[in-house]
Amino acid sequence: MDNARMMSIDIPTPRTLIPPDIDVIVEVHAHGYRRWFYIDPSNLSQPILRLASGEVRHLDVELEPEEKK
Repeated sequence: MDNARMMSIDIPTPRTLIPPDIDVIVEVHAHGYRRWFYIDPSNLSQPILRLASGEVRHLDVELEPEEKK
């Protein structure tokens, strides 16, 4: 990831476009819930998503409530 880019997007809708052929980290967070990171099932060691041009990926995200301190 020497040429890594960081892009933060606030998404009010459940769809977004991710640029092709770059490594991205997908993080979802909402007030009162734990952060969720996409983990590629074929490479469990890194939370990296890379899509080819024209590739579509559907992610189901289930957020867990944060523990009260």
